[in-house]
Amino acid sequence: MCVPVDGGNGASVDGNGMLGQGLEDLNETRLELVAEVMKAPNRRVDNAVTRLGDNAGLLEMHGRVMKQVLEQYRKVKFRGRMEVGGLVATGFMAAGGVMAMGLPPVAAGVGGMSIVGGVGLGIMNGRKAEDEEIRLLSEEGLGECFRRVYSRRVSEGDEELASCWERVRGGLRDNLKAQGLDNVEGVGEGDLGRLTKILEEKIPELRRMASTRMSSAAGSVETSAETSVETSVVDGKDL
Repeated sequence: MCVPVDGGNGASVDGNGMLGQGLEDLNETRLELVAEVMKAPNRRVDNAVTRLGDNAGLLEMHGRVMKQVLEQYRKVKFRGRMEVGGLVATGFMAAGGVMAMGLPPVAAGVGGMSIVGGVGLGIMNGRKAEDEEIRLLSEEGLGECFRRVYSRRVSEGDEELASCWERVRGGLRDNLKAQGLDNVEGVGEGDLGRLTKILEEKIPELRRMASTRMSSAAGSVETSAETSVETSVVDGKDL
């Protein structure tokens, strides 16, 4: 590396001249590099917090939409069971009334018909539940449940929400299809509440902590830079 000298006649260089300026520039470049290296761990922390928030958001959406799917499916199944139970109960009440009238053969026939009718209705309602499961696990059915859960944000055209749904939809559908809605455990409000707390409280708190750490590191590097520059200038004068 060539360092220009005053006058070009080989005279010594004053520390306040070009050599001093060159040392100062070199020192500033070195300290900028040190500052970037020092920021690397903080950037990794910030990236980790971002990934945590992203994963928590996807998991919350997965849970809330799955909860809506299960609620609709179980509502259909419950309604079918109530219909069967109501039919059988009505039949036996009628049979009891006929029996009280002293007509046992007729009462037995009414009771038998109510049982047969209940079985038939149970089979029909079972098929309805199967059809409902197929509908709910289709693109349209899952989309309907998603829009019910996030109706306000969907109406506002939230693009981030739509992007998250694109990432969640396929995995959610495959998971529910593989297990079957009858075998999927319900999602508790307590679990969803904890996820919401992570997203609304813990993630911002971690971001603040990371930001404070980065600011402290930047201040330390800046102070070190000023001290090093002053020291380099003095060393340049000694040359």
